[in-house]
Amino acid sequence: MSASKDQRTIDRKIKEARALASSLPSPVRIMEVCGTHTMSLHRSGLKPRLEEAGIGMVSGPGCPVCITPDAIHEAAIDLVTTRGNFILATFGDMTRVPTRKGSLREAVPAPGSLVRIVYSPEDALDAARKAPEKEVVFFGAGFETTIPGIAYTARQALEENIQNYAVLTALWLIPPAIRAVLEAGECAVTGFLYPGHVSAIIGEAPYA
Repeated sequence: MSASKDQRTIDRKIKEARALASSLPSPVRIMEVCGTHTMSLHRSGLKPRLEEAGIGMVSGPGCPVCITPDAIHEAAIDLVTTRGNFILATFGDMTRVPTRKGSLREAVPAPGSLVRIVYSPEDALDAARKAPEKEVVFFGAGFETTIPGIAYTARQALEENIQNYAVLTALWLIPPAIRAVLEAGECAVTGFLYPGHVSAIIGEAPYA
């Protein structure tokens, strides 16, 4: 019953969207900026239904891991394969990115070194506390949601005089990416579907 009710709601909203799109003077194209939105649109089957209603969905910057240049991923691979007594701490999805040098998951660490999957930058900092004899580098990519946590660990390491902790980051800001899309003039979009978590942190002002 619930699924049937949800389907009726979707059908009604699609009908409303079609009426709205048909009343506008030009085609409607909306860019979803967040990769989670892109996945949800595909998994739910909403993308083709919206297109039938006259609303095209265009995928935007999406995933910070995916837009990180290969050179940065390869730098992480070089660190763990050439430095002994070394811990490269990173999120699981960072280990699966393919490059010309392979991926972190396939990399063969130098003697005494390893790639450790962590769930937060603080886990990496804690590893540095527990193993002062090892060099620990946190390798992370992210948008505004990730930046504060990484910055916090850098400050804590400084305050606690933890000298064996460092960060290798690929951090990106959403508003400049959106401005770059608009200024490029290659992708005509009517509007943007902003990322929820990032927007909750930065508010409305940066989009103005």
